[in-house]
Amino acid sequence: MPVRNRISYYNADHSLTRETLAEITRERKASLKEKEEKEKARKPLPSFAEMQAQNIRLAKALQRKYPDLSLETVSNIIIYAKELPKDRGSNIIDDCIFMAQMGQHFDITNIPVLERMYKAVARMHDKEKDIIITLQLYVELICIFLTSNKIAKIHFVFSVNDQNNKGYLNKNTIRDLVKPMLANIPFVDDEDEEVEDLTFIVNTLYAALDENNDELIELEEFEHLVLRVPHMLHFMGLCFPDEDKLEEFKGKIIGRSSLEVSGYFRNERRRSLRNPLESKLDSSIYDELYGLKLELP
Repeated sequence: MPVRNRISYYNADHSLTRETLAEITRERKASLKEKEEKEKARKPLPSFAEMQAQNIRLAKALQRKYPDLSLETVSNIIIYAKELPKDRGSNIIDDCIFMAQMGQHFDITNIPVLERMYKAVARMHDKEKDIIITLQLYVELICIFLTSNKIAKIHFVFSVNDQNNKGYLNKNTIRDLVKPMLANIPFVDDEDEEVEDLTFIVNTLYAALDENNDELIELEEFEHLVLRVPHMLHFMGLCFPDEDKLEEFKGKIIGRSSLEVSGYFRNERRRSLRNPLESKLDSSIYDELYGLKLELP
């Protein structure tokens, strides 16, 4: 059963409770174990030298893709990410640890946004797959967080909100994404007024985004708007850490030796799941832009 259908497992402020993490782990355990066993059966675990060579190849490939990040920085991200799979030698970042890491290191804690992010990262290189994140994909996500490449960030946000992977957003999608913002507006007294305000907001966004008036928001149109008005990158949900959290994470990765990074993130999975997200959910950019709190639809 998808996480979004188990609203009763969330606190009133939508914080990810210990019970939720445990439930996610139980539900995913069988399928993840089967996938991992198949993966291991296909080939033996690589030797230390082979793993080192794989890490170097991955670091060089991502550094070429995000040239503003140094090879040392990308290598340190890999060291951090390798602490997250459940088993040594595994290549899978499950949704349980993904949510915990996004909350604890980046303060991204909105459940629907996290679910969309997980799927978007999973299909980053294969549009037909949206179930499992590999270590390589997780490392690339962190590179997108750290890079100054605005286009890479725009494309990622669009993919997070293009839930059906169609290459465009329609009015129904925009309405579903905007509707939670109206939940706690004090001057919305009745359902009719809420519908009226929702329609106004959606139409206003469309007027700004839909350049060719085809009733669809395409990637190129979204890109044009965000390059003109950067804060619009976040209007469909917080997909990136704020500057303070980003600088805090950078301090653990950039300019550090591999030994320092390895020591800091040792047993990261165990520590992260032992201390699930606290009730700080939804202290998001919406509060700054709109002065209101998001809720689950």
